[in-house]
Amino acid sequence: LEERAKLLRQYGASEVIVARFDRAFAALTPTEFIQNILREKLRVRSVIVGEDFRFGCDRTGDVAALREAG
Repeated sequence: LEERAKLLRQYGASEVIVARFDRAFAALTPTEFIQNILREKLRVRSVIVGEDFRFGCDRTGDVAALREAG
């Protein structure tokens, strides 16, 4: 974990945050993840992901959902 964080910082990440992946976190819908985590808790200004990135409960969120949430 420390090595990954170090590499992310070397490639320009200003912060690296590790979240506990538990049942409550896994149950978040894509909309809840975007609103509660990305917007409210992390206040992100941009997100960089790969084409096949999936998130949210049952991997129902995708790049299109992130773009739409804009």
